[in-house]
Amino acid sequence: MSLVAPEARGSRGDESATCGSLWRRGNARTLFGALLLLWLLYPFAVSGDMAQDATPMLVADRLAGAEPDALYPGAGGIHRPRPSFEAASCDYYEDVARCDRYAVSFISPPTALAVIALAPDSPAAGLLAFRVVGAAALVLAMVALWRRVVGPSSRAAWSMVAAALLVTPLATYTLDLGQTTPLLVLAAAMSLAAASRTRGSGWRLGSVLAVATAFKGFPLVLLLVPAARREWCPVVWTATVVAGLTLVALWMAPVSLWSDFVDTARATGPQADLNPHNSSLGAVLARAGLGWPPLVWLFRAGVLAAIVTCRRSLREADVQWAVAWVTVLVLFPQVWGHYSLIGLAAVGTVVAHRNTPRTVLAVPITAALLVPVAFVDAGGAVDGALRLVVNVLVFGLVLLVATRSPAMAVDEPQEAQRGMDVCLNSLRSVQANRSRIRATVA
Repeated sequence: MSLVAPEARGSRGDESATCGSLWRRGNARTLFGALLLLWLLYPFAVSGDMAQDATPMLVADRLAGAEPDALYPGAGGIHRPRPSFEAASCDYYEDVARCDRYAVSFISPPTALAVIALAPDSPAAGLLAFRVVGAAALVLAMVALWRRVVGPSSRAAWSMVAAALLVTPLATYTLDLGQTTPLLVLAAAMSLAAASRTRGSGWRLGSVLAVATAFKGFPLVLLLVPAARREWCPVVWTATVVAGLTLVALWMAPVSLWSDFVDTARATGPQADLNPHNSSLGAVLARAGLGWPPLVWLFRAGVLAAIVTCRRSLREADVQWAVAWVTVLVLFPQVWGHYSLIGLAAVGTVVAHRNTPRTVLAVPITAALLVPVAFVDAGGAVDGALRLVVNVLVFGLVLLVATRSPAMAVDEPQEAQRGMDVCLNSLRSVQANRSRIRATVA
């Protein structure tokens, strides 16, 4: 896939006549590609190291058929796994001491089991698979941003290079954990407008969002954006894939897992507020002894008021998509450091629609804000508080770029109807292919 945008999408600034050969756009593209290649190779460099967040996924897959009651900890919470679950987790750590310190419970929805089943059975290969998928998702997200942000301007190209370089510590930190957050980043970087207009984009966005939902759950809230715009293609595809994964999970494990998951979610919520890595406002205030609910609701009201105030500048589908992601980032009750990568994708999406020589600098600025998120991991209250401040600044930057810069011309005639037609045609095509296959087999 070429990183060169097929055509310029508005005013990107002119190439400076005095710009030296070192700063040419082609050199930026080469360096950008080299950085992304390093991201892809990074999982192999740390192969064999523990991946704290991927381990419970693989253990859950191993025990789902034989010991389904051991998957969820119930009222015990994430840090008190069942004895058999903890014993199985130790196969993924170098020694018992690390296992006792880092082993955690499985807390994802049972739907995730349908996806985890695709991972290799070997502990080392399974952890590597999670990291490789995460690296690929991050690379695809950055490529999508490059294609949408970078036109003929060297400034835009080098801005993306700077962003990739600055965000590398947080990207590798996320891959070390074996996190599934890169799927969220990829979904945030994909174009909602294209998903409603283009035949292939709808199922791609829907599939990525569905798999992310299988692990996290909360991405389903983002479907309110296309639903409110009556752009049903991403909604239909996401719902279809989630339903399919749910049926597979029900076939793999008993229905009782769902009640176990609900009990675990109820217990995990209050415990997450005490975790110093949780950077939601409610958690930060609770750890500071200021857990007064009206303060949290006042903050949430302020965030929503800011969006309402800027609503006239937030008309395009992709801009609303970006704002929705950063809104979740500051309002969700459980926000971890690796979630901050979503902010970079959101800023890049808005810049793609407000592209000027100045606004393009918002991308590396956002990446610079994310640098301390990767390094400040001391376990104290300042950790979550710092990440909260960073997420709020990124939220403000998205609104600033969206409201203070001229909107680029976007041709969306009869967008809702066209989107529905594309989605229906895609579904008809899938049904026709199935009928032809059945006829051939028969």
